[in-house]
Amino acid sequence: MRVQKVRDDSGLHFLLLDGEGVEVTAVSAFLRHLRARGSSPNTLSAYAYDLLHFFRFLAGAGIAYREFSPRRALDLLEYLRDVPARGRARQSGMEVSGEDVARLARLSPVTVNRVLAAVSSFYEHLILTGDTPQDENPLQKVPDLAASRVTQRYVPFLHLTTRQRPVRRAVRVRAPQRLPRPLNDEQVAALFAAKFITTREYAPRPRARRMRELELAADAASHGWEREVERHRCAAARIEQLLGELNEPLDDGEHDDG
Repeated sequence: MRVQKVRDDSGLHFLLLDGEGVEVTAVSAFLRHLRARGSSPNTLSAYAYDLLHFFRFLAGAGIAYREFSPRRALDLLEYLRDVPARGRARQSGMEVSGEDVARLARLSPVTVNRVLAAVSSFYEHLILTGDTPQDENPLQKVPDLAASRVTQRYVPFLHLTTRQRPVRRAVRVRAPQRLPRPLNDEQVAALFAAKFITTREYAPRPRARRMRELELAADAASHGWEREVERHRCAAARIEQLLGELNEPLDDGEHDDG
C-alpha cells in the first residue's frame, strides 16, 4: 500500500493504492474535493499520507472503511501510537534496522492527532456524499470543557456572531504545548547591531518625517505640553542620527549634486 504522485495538465494529484496496486476511489474522491476547495499540493500530500496510515490499519484489522466504528477508533489510536516514525529516524542520521526504528522512534503526538483529524474529515466527506451507511462520524466530538472555561478577559474575534461551543475529538493524544525558543546572546547582539540601509531615493522620506516631528514639537511647545515636546524632539534627533550615518543632509536644499 502506497501513495502515488500523478502530474498532468491540471497539476499535481495524489492517489492511494492498495496492496494490489489498485486505486482507493473513496480517497481519490475526497482528495479531489479538497483540491476543488483550493487546497495546496502540500496539503493534499499530507492528507494522502495520513490516510495511508488509516488504510494500513484497516488492512491489518481486516475491515473495510465502511465498517469502521467509534469502537474501532480506540484500536486506531493504539495502532498509531505503535507506528514507527521512519522519517524521524532518517533525519537523525541513524543507520538502524526496522526493529530498531520501531523501538527508538514513533509517531509524535502531533502527527497522531493530525492523522485522526484527517480520518475525521474523510468521514465527514463520506457522510456528505452518502458513501457510508453511518449517519455520524466514527471519530466523535465532545464538548471541550477546558476551552469553555477560558477567562472572561479573553474575548474571541466575532464572538457575538456565533453560538458555537468549543469541541474536541473524543479520541486524541495529549500533545505538549511547546514554548517559543528564546534568542541566545549572539543572536540578540546581532539583532541590535543591525543597521538600516537606504538609498538616496529613499532619503526624502525620513527628512520629511523629521520636519513633521519638529512642527509637532513647536505646536506642543505653544500649548505648554513639555512631555510632548520632548517626545517629538527625541524622534527628530533619532532621524537626524540616521541621516548622518547615511551621509545624507538634513534638508533637501543642503544636497549638492555636484
